[in-house]
Parts: sequence; structure tokens; C-alpha cells
Amino acid sequence: MEIDAIASLIRQASAKLPSSPTVEQMRACSIALHDSLPLPENVQFTESSDPPGLWSRPPERERNAVILYLHGGGYVLNSPNQYRMLTGQLCLETGVDVFALQYRRAPEAPYPAALEDALAAYQWLRRSQHGAEVAIAGDSAGGGLALALMLRCRKHGAAEPRSAFLMSPWADLTMSGTTLHSKAGVDPVVTPAALAFYATQYLHGANARDPSVSPIFGDLRGLPPLLIHVGSEEVLLDDSLRLAAAAGTAKVEVTLKVWPHMIHKWHIWHSRLPAAAAALRSAGTFIREHWQ
Repeated sequence: MEIDAIASLIRQASAKLPSSPTVEQMRACSIALHDSLPLPENVQFTESSDPPGLWSRPPERERNAVILYLHGGGYVLNSPNQYRMLTGQLCLETGVDVFALQYRRAPEAPYPAALEDALAAYQWLRRSQHGAEVAIAGDSAGGGLALALMLRCRKHGAAEPRSAFLMSPWADLTMSGTTLHSKAGVDPVVTPAALAFYATQYLHGANARDPSVSPIFGDLRGLPPLLIHVGSEEVLLDDSLRLAAAAGTAKVEVTLKVWPHMIHKWHIWHSRLPAAAAALRSAGTFIREHWQ
């Protein structure tokens, strides 16, 4: 299967790291892997400085709407540049601009820096885009950050986004999911040890059960429609399963799809993995259907 070849590539890249890598070494490894993937054609990428981030724009904008994208990487790794292959494809699938935020990362800027940046960027999009509708998308830590942002919007009385597309959201920094260990041998992307390290760097002493860092423990009532994608082979599978159950219990419209054989962040491999291309098409349909 193609996913097995991809998993092998990821393991080979990870094997080049020393046994106790520094944050900079981990970042460099992640950059090399992400930057090896081809970018979609006919997408205009434009950097932004205030707030810092990257726009992905389709050839023709179909409606006055925008997607705020929050990237993954355990709150420690990656940047919008490493996600151009994904935000570019997402803008093509939805026909609207995608703004990927360069939020501050741990350990240089632990919690609540990323959440503060996400809220400021969301409010900026609301002000600057001339009444545009807004949706939110994010993967892994960015998926958890998207959830925390929506909870913070409600606290501040800000308008909710139209919908949210969450890819393998890391929603529980207490590390209590059962698949953290049962899937540890099959997920080549994330390990329990790596997640524990990222959590320590991001939390910096904060309470891991605080819904602002572990939104699965928050009051999810009133959230917009959610689309959650997760792979069957992920250590974070249980986060998505429990999140979907909690959202459904809170009367949130939630669609959960568990993709067989898929590993963490399989969406970024859409240029060579049919399941990833299909997943992004389904996300595009979901987001389109939930504009006003």
C-alpha cells in the first residue's frame, strides 16, 4: 500500500535524528520532510507580516469568505510555509482564501501565546475582510488550538465561525487517550514520548485539564458544525473519538470520519495518496455546505 511507503519515508527521516534531539534539530527534520512535498498548481502564496502568516489564494475567489488555518507541530514545530501543500489544496477545494497563522511557538513562547495569537488573528480577519464569512481549520495541535479558540470566542462574545475542519486534533494534553499506547507501534509520525515533550514545553506549568489547552474538557455547547478526520493507525485516534462523543452529547453538529489505515497528518500527502486527496475534497464540500 502507498501509505506503507509513506510511513517508511517518515521513519527514515526520523531515524536521522540523534537519540536526544534539540528543538532546533526536530524543527529542521520536520521542515525537510514537509518541504519535500510538491505544491499545488494555480495557487498564489503571499506572506503577511501583521499578523504574521501566509495567504493561499485560488485563481478565482468564489465568495466573500476566508478560512483561518492553524498548523500542527505540537505547538513547537512547523510554520505556515511547511503547510503550503495543504492550505493551497484547501483553497482550491473551497474556492476561498486561506490564511495560515504564524502563531508563537513553545518553548520560546509557551501557553497562552498561541491562543492569544489565534484570537487576535481571528478578530483581525473579522475586521479586515469586509464582512467575510470565516471558517476555521487545523491539524493536530492546530486542531486543538482551533477548538480552544472557539471556546475563547464564546467567552469574549465574538461571533463563532461558520464551521471547523479538524484533522486529528490534539484535544487532550493530559495524555489520557487509550490509543496513545495501543497505536504507538504503528503510527510513524507521533510517539507518546514526543507528545509528552511537546505538552511540557507548551504548558510550562499550566494545568493540562484547562479547556484552553485541552478543549475536550470544556463546555462544547453552542460550537459550530465540526468535521473531524482521523486515521485508524494514529496514537491520537482516541482524542478524536472522545471529542466527537463529547460534542455530540453537547448537541453540536459533528461529523466524524475514521479513515482506515491512515496515519497522523496523512492529508499532507494528497499529491500521492488517494485517501488524502479524497479527504480534502470531502472537507471542501463540508465547508462549502456550511457557508450561510
